[in-house]
Order: sequence, then C-alpha cells, then structure tokens
Amino acid sequence: MVQTPKRTTVEPPPAGSAADGYLAPPEVNVRISRAEELVRQRRKAEARTILVETERYAVKNPRFWWAKARAAGSRAEAVAALRRVIALRPKDDAAWTTLRRLDSGAARELAIQRGHAFPDEQPGKPKPPLRQRLSRRARVLVFALVAAIVLTVLAIAVISGGLAF
Repeated sequence: MVQTPKRTTVEPPPAGSAADGYLAPPEVNVRISRAEELVRQRRKAEARTILVETERYAVKNPRFWWAKARAAGSRAEAVAALRRVIALRPKDDAAWTTLRRLDSGAARELAIQRGHAFPDEQPGKPKPPLRQRLSRRARVLVFALVAAIVLTVLAIAVISGGLAF
C-alpha cells in the first residue's frame, strides 16, 4: 500500500517589521504615507531613507513610486521612478505629464515604445488655439517683435526714398 503525503497548508509569514524580513501591506502604506508627509515638510532625505527600506515590499505599488519620484535626490532618480509608475499604470496622465516636464525626450521615447500618445496629444482631441497655448508674456513679446520688424521696414523705405510721407 502506497502512502500519499499529507497535504499541509502554507501559513503566511508572521506579521513583523522590515528587520524580520516581512512587512505587512498596511505597514507599507503607513511608511509610504510617512514618506509623503516628510516630502511635504521638505525633509526629502528622511523620506528617501524610509522609501529605500520599504522598496523591496512595495515594488508593484504605484503610490510608492510616486512618493519615490517626489523624494528623489536627482532628476534621473525621479525619471526612473516615474517610468515605474507608468509601467504599473500606463494611463496615468499625471505621471506622463510630470515625466514629460522632467525629461521630454524620455517621455516621448517611452510613449513610442508603448504605443501611447501624450495626454494632450490624444487622437481626436484637438489642440487649443495658439493664443491659448502661449502665455500673455509670450504674446506681448511676439507683438513687440512684429512691430519692430514693421517699423524697421518702414524706416528703411523712408530713408531710401521709396516712401514719402
């Protein structure tokens, strides 16, 4: 008679701390919240320390990567963290916009690789008129430049005798 092995249930690891090698999801969220609070208080170095300790337990958590991007010590770290957010949530407009603001080349390259358009370049969504896209200062500068060109052309015409007033 052949004996079959008994089925045993696998118990989850006991709840503990990061030092124990296990971090329960609620504790991960508490740590992320604490890091976000530290970033708001402009204590980014402390936030980064918490996030580094938490990273191995929150690799698939987009909120963690957002916090890491906000606490980043360099632009390259922020871009890398935002890429992770986009990998987990490809339709996150805020992540795309922030990535484009930090590094438009990396954002465009990532969008092409993934076959996505930027949020303001969605197919079927018309771009706003040029006047709305330009700031007031830019419009004033463009007007001043055009006026200077027109006045220069008129002055040359008057001096050369082509126009008589």
